[in-house]
Amino acid sequence: MSVLGAMLVLGVPMLTTGLVGVFVGMRSASGRMALREQELQVLARVAAEQAAQNAAQNARLEQRVRILEGLAIGGDPVKNRGLAGGELANVAQADPHLI
Repeated sequence: MSVLGAMLVLGVPMLTTGLVGVFVGMRSASGRMALREQELQVLARVAAEQAAQNAAQNARLEQRVRILEGLAIGGDPVKNRGLAGGELANVAQADPHLI
């Protein structure tokens, strides 16, 4: 057998094995990428839900601040009176849920 024949006999199976390994590796990487994409989609949904919850909480807090500002500064628009600093402290002691 010549050197060229020996190279073909050994080279073709090695090349075939190498190509099979490359294709298997590509499929494995593709599967990992698909899994990572799904994980990122779940994380994006969770982040969007948390952002919506935070926005709702901020809206509630802003409403409470407007009520407190109205009590401290402008008071009740019907009665047209506000609470001075000492009176506001009394309200806070009487009903802490208002503040």
